[in-house]
Amino acid sequence: MEKLVQKDLNIIQDWTKKWRKKLSIEKTEYCIFSRNGPIKKMNLQLEDYWKNLGNSKSRSTDQKNVGKHIIMEKLSHLPANSCIAFTDGSCLGSPGPVGAGAVIFPSNNQPQIEISKAVSKKGSILLGELIAIKLVVDHFLISENRQNTDSITLFSDSQTSIGILTLNWKSENYIKVIREIKKNMKILKMNGIPLNFEWTPGHADIQGNDIADSLAKKRS
Repeated sequence: MEKLVQKDLNIIQDWTKKWRKKLSIEKTEYCIFSRNGPIKKMNLQLEDYWKNLGNSKSRSTDQKNVGKHIIMEKLSHLPANSCIAFTDGSCLGSPGPVGAGAVIFPSNNQPQIEISKAVSKKGSILLGELIAIKLVVDHFLISENRQNTDSITLFSDSQTSIGILTLNWKSENYIKVIREIKKNMKILKMNGIPLNFEWTPGHADIQGNDIADSLAKKRS
C-alpha cells in the first residue's frame, strides 16, 4: 500500500513540476487578473494550462489528482478574510432543463451557505454556469453578507464563463445576464470587495465543486 501511495505522490509531484515550469502559476494569475485588464499574451498560456488538465469527460486519474492538488494549494494560500465560493451549472439535454448551484464558505468560520436555482426549462449549460456565478455575486450585494470579508475567490469549472467575464471573450447569448454580472461585480469592487475568479476542474473530487454540482443537478 505504501508503495502505491508513494507512486501516486510521485506522479502528482512530477505533473506539478512540469506545469509550474511551463507557466509559472503566480505570474499567469497576476497578469490575467491584474487591475489593468487582461493581457493578450497570457491568455494563450492560461488556455494551455486548462488543456493540460483535460475535461471532465476525458480527464485521466493523473490529471484528476493534479487538478485536486493545484486547487488545494490555491485554497491554502488565500488570505484569512477571503470568502470562498464554488459554482456549477447543470443542463439535462442541449437545450434542456437548467439548474444552478453554489456553495459559499464565509471568511468568519460561519457554516457554509448553499444556494441553488431552477433556471430554465429549456436552456444550455452556459446559462446554468453564468446564473450560478450570479447567485454568488448577488448574495454579496447585501452588505450584511460581506461583513469581515476583504475579497471573494470564486471557483468555477466553466472556462467559457470565466473567459466571458474576465478575458473579454465574446458571447452572442445571455447578454443581459452577462451585463448584470459585470455590473454587480463593479458594485462589489466599489465597496472594497474584489471578486477573483479561479478555474477548477470539474468532477475531480474537489469538495466545493462537488457540492455545487449536486445542488445544480437537483434544480435542473
